Amino acid sequence: LGFYALAVRIADLPLMLPTSVILPALPAIFSMKPGDWKEYGSIVIKTVLYCMFFVCSFIFISGHFFVPVFYGKEFAQTVIPLNLLLPGIFFSSIYRFFRSYLFSQNKIIQISIVAGIAFAVNVVINVIYIPIFGIAAAAVSSSICYTIATLGAMNIYCRYTNTRWQDLLFYSKDEMSQLSSGFINSMKNLKLKILKKMD
Repeated sequence: LGFYALAVRIADLPLMLPTSVILPALPAIFSMKPGDWKEYGSIVIKTVLYCMFFVCSFIFISGHFFVPVFYGKEFAQTVIPLNLLLPGIFFSSIYRFFRSYLFSQNKIIQISIVAGIAFAVNVVINVIYIPIFGIAAAAVSSSICYTIATLGAMNIYCRYTNTRWQDLLFYSKDEMSQLSSGFINSMKNLKLKILKKMD
């Protein structure tokens, strides 16, 4: 149980990224019209998703090294459930965006049904497989639960906003241009600040 608790604790760390984005944006989300959020939300969701992919990949690759170093060799068994949790954490990172927006649009019943289905699946898998496979089954069950909840919420979101799921996963040329321009402008501003401090 201690190994799984530590795995959950480590796996939850990447979720600080979407949390730090969604909390300041909540007032704007709740005041936006569907058309406004469709353009803004798709860029935010994709950016968070790509960042989370790299973060989760890094943890997956380096977990076998840093877990024993920071927590001791006796916690090396934490790596397996940690890696099994990462796919669910990856999907869960964008679930809160869909949930917050759908709540703002009074889609509480729909998102609650999705959460209920995910919870039911989680309970069934835990009851059947934890006695056989232990904490590995608990980690897989959690990942499946997170994934079901996210895909369900994404389906409701896409239907409500008339958005294609591809638009939530891949940048368009216009979005790439906006991001590139924003990055270049940020670098220019940073350069100007550095030059002013050097003067």
